[in-house]
Amino acid sequence: MTPPPRLVPRTAAALSERRARLDALLARLSGSPSGETLHDLRVALRRIAALARLTGDAPRKGSGRALRIAARDLRRALSTRRTEDVARSLLLRRFRRDPRRRPVAERLAARLAREGDPGPSPARTRALLARLRRAFTRREVALARLHDPINGTADKGNEKGLAKNVRRRLCRAAKQLQAAGVPGPAGLHPARILARDLRYGLEFTGTAMPAPAALVPLLIDFQDTAGAAHDLSELVALVRRLAGPFCEGDGTPGGGVPLDEILRLGLGVEGDAGQFDMTAFSLRLSNGANAVSRLHAETANDTWEPILGTRAILGITNGIHTPTWVGRATRELFERHLDADLDDLDGPTDAAHFWERVGRVPDRDLWEAHQYQKLELAVFGRQRLRSQLARHGESPATLLELDSALDPAILTIGFARRFATYKRAQLLFTDMERLRRLVWSADRPVQFVFAGKAHPADRPGQQVIQAIFERSRSAELRGRVFVLEDYSMRVAKLLVRGVDVWLNNPRRPLEASGTSGMKAAANGIVNLSVLDGWWDEGWTGDNGWAIGGRVTNPDEGAQDWADALDLYRILEDEVVPRYYERTAAGLPREWLTLMKRSMATTIWRFSTTRMLHEYAEQLYLPAAGVDLSGPTASRRQLVTEAG
Repeated sequence: MTPPPRLVPRTAAALSERRARLDALLARLSGSPSGETLHDLRVALRRIAALARLTGDAPRKGSGRALRIAARDLRRALSTRRTEDVARSLLLRRFRRDPRRRPVAERLAARLAREGDPGPSPARTRALLARLRRAFTRREVALARLHDPINGTADKGNEKGLAKNVRRRLCRAAKQLQAAGVPGPAGLHPARILARDLRYGLEFTGTAMPAPAALVPLLIDFQDTAGAAHDLSELVALVRRLAGPFCEGDGTPGGGVPLDEILRLGLGVEGDAGQFDMTAFSLRLSNGANAVSRLHAETANDTWEPILGTRAILGITNGIHTPTWVGRATRELFERHLDADLDDLDGPTDAAHFWERVGRVPDRDLWEAHQYQKLELAVFGRQRLRSQLARHGESPATLLELDSALDPAILTIGFARRFATYKRAQLLFTDMERLRRLVWSADRPVQFVFAGKAHPADRPGQQVIQAIFERSRSAELRGRVFVLEDYSMRVAKLLVRGVDVWLNNPRRPLEASGTSGMKAAANGIVNLSVLDGWWDEGWTGDNGWAIGGRVTNPDEGAQDWADALDLYRILEDEVVPRYYERTAAGLPREWLTLMKRSMATTIWRFSTTRMLHEYAEQLYLPAAGVDLSGPTASRRQLVTEAG
């Protein structure tokens, strides 16, 4: 649909004028942050807000209003934010839970008052600029859509180009703002938070530099088993340049933090002075750290033992938010037969532990609920496959064949996650002839569904997806192996509810935890996985299958071959026969027993409710000085009250 003629010249002129005023804004941000510069910035923001009102006819609902609000908030912050507001905000956010640190806030407020009003706080200013940046991008896209001469929708390339241009200009503005004397936010990495707190402690408490382990009560959630690429700087000069302005002290009372001490705290396990390891820096300065599974904790402690000394990284296994991932049919089944409340897994009575009674669910009701969720996946999958194959140029005859794709009567195995090479998504295709016989069996066929994404910078991971897609369109596997593109939370929900088996075959022990198998198990899906991450502690022998064992071969090629052979053996001799073995009533009795055991052993043990209990009891409350030496009952009550 062509946009109304009266709008096109108006918005075209507004777009051109807007770009000119944005350039003017960027020019005003250069130089020192004097009062005159801030005044000019306020004027520029008023003009941008007026421009947003001028072009208020854009089709993207609310985009003009978002731009006006963002500009208004930033203008008000520049105009009215006072010293006492900065001190009060700091007091409330950083010191309200610890009265012992209140004098720090008072000294800071006094220092700010002596130095005069600093204007807006740096964090607040940068947050508002980020908000304004998002509004600019949204507005740019909305205006671009007005100029499509065909149907009023923007060409994707043009839309991305315009958005990229705005982002580039605003990034330049943020850099100029920082060069003008407004530092950026501390960021999310715990190492940066620790360095900032160390600096504040020396500047405002008037004490000498303490021992590293006693600096701040920060707890880090440990994710890496080795120095990650984003954590390891090969050039200490870069750290000196970035941290130098903040760490120029000598470690004496009130003298600031010496930069050499920061570099020493960042030495990795190899002790290479030419590298700065932010994980090692965080471990040295925090009083608690945790891994995200028991096996992960073992691996992490082995890796970081030279830095940890007598301390240990705790293993607190990840969990899932059960109400989000359990399908509607399965949830209704729990509520009808077990009086379950998925929103309250830690109820005060034993009756709340419904997973312990899941064996009472009638087999037929469980099977019907599962078949309903398989049908939901089939309906969605056929639509998605038609859309993506039509985009790839497949013929109408090929698209018609998809009416029978993802047959719910066939054993369906799912594999969906981030496509990293260590997850070995291609392991299934090691022996193509054996796989072909498996999927095209006349009386016991099998079908596989793959989904997921690779990191934009992970070229090997992207090549894995491409290779699997090409396999799925080959004559040998076409119609039995499917790849669902555009992976999202919606696709993930349908998969973890609608397949029969959840496949996971990472290279042990590189999987920190993994949660997709937990989501599937809560729906009664049976896991078939390498004993890595959460499955190393979740497998009980009767709730799924384990590929390989707990001993790994240092020869990765040999280990991959052995795991592939074991995967084929389990599928041919155990999974397929058990699924297709039916009673006179047409029910797979043994399979339903597996499904019930899968639910009973995972719903509580791998839930976020249990996970938060452990975080509070093992990390947060001890860090706050709470004594948890009492009986378990009192500890649970304490955790519940704290939460």
